[in-house]
Amino acid sequence: MNKLDIQTFHTEDTSIRQEENLALEPLIQYARALRRNQTKAEKFMWKLLRDRRFHGFKFRRQHPVSDLYILDFYCEAKKLAIELDGVHHNEKLQKEYDEERTYVLKLLGIRLIRFENEKLFSETEDVILKIFSELNS
Repeated sequence: MNKLDIQTFHTEDTSIRQEENLALEPLIQYARALRRNQTKAEKFMWKLLRDRRFHGFKFRRQHPVSDLYILDFYCEAKKLAIELDGVHHNEKLQKEYDEERTYVLKLLGIRLIRFENEKLFSETEDVILKIFSELNS
């Protein structure tokens, strides 16, 4: 490959990345808005996970994945997502959406664990143990 070919390839590669970033931009903006407007459960969980407080694992909150979804919490090193579910997740259509989402994330190599908001508050120790177990599996 000559110098011109390398330059052209690099330019095309950069262009593709810029197009991907443009496609992600609305999702990124939405993720930022979600971070500013966290639920009570998300605030509580973030206090447990932020700043590598949870056994040194780094978590992100409201993390966009591809151009598809925003994960409540995500540990990239372990490819583990944590979702907190409110009462609307018990509705039939939402359950179907959640199942499809879990399947797609699995195809992307991301494991997903879910907790109901109420369980986070009433059974915090069990939630912590489950997260720890998933991180170490």
